[in-house]
Amino acid sequence: QTVHICGEWSMNPITAALNGGEDYELLFTIPLSDYEKIKDRGDISIIGHITPKSAGLQFIPRGGEAIELQAQGWDAFKSRHDPELEN
Repeated sequence: QTVHICGEWSMNPITAALNGGEDYELLFTIPLSDYEKIKDRGDISIIGHITPKSAGLQFIPRGGEAIELQAQGWDAFKSRHDPELEN
């Protein structure tokens, strides 16, 4: 469903997965050295890998182009101005 909607809105589904607000899937990273431990698990979907921060911190999806990672997402306090939150 997400992929379909993203296609209609010309949006990258990976961007939606990384930054969407109503997602209920657990998204996590592990060290590359632990990849062999999980690669054959049927209950985990491997969607790509992340480059080191020294290489520009990018997400590389399976068979896709690199996506630069930027902190995004929902900020519950963004629309509310409270000087104490700014410090």
